[in-house]
Amino acid sequence: MPRLLIPREVLRRLKGHDGLLKAVAEFARCCEDGTQPPRIYKASGIARDGGTFEPYLRLRLYHHHLHRSGEPLLAVQHVGTDVRAVGVTTHAAYFGDKMLWLQEHEHLIDWQSCVDIREEVWAYRPNT
Repeated sequence: MPRLLIPREVLRRLKGHDGLLKAVAEFARCCEDGTQPPRIYKASGIARDGGTFEPYLRLRLYHHHLHRSGEPLLAVQHVGTDVRAVGVTTHAAYFGDKMLWLQEHEHLIDWQSCVDIREEVWAYRPNT
């Protein structure tokens, strides 16, 4: 039975947004029960056009819509039997400059099996 682990940093982003906190609690129950959440929850890294972003796939990142509007997203990582929250984000940020997103959230990501990707993320310099 998977459990949802949420770092304080992620919870702080949700504080003051009662509806979003309820959505996260609902998502946590679904994780523990092994049931499908009521809104979209899917693996990240596969675009609508079929293209892939290997770092999201290899890191086992997923995203869940916290609201019916689709925004914001709760980005999570599957690590063993745990589901770990990595951040609260928007579609634009998460699917825009993906390497920058990984860089900004690298301290919350488990890199054990993807050391090579972590090195790429550290070396990445966004185009300005």
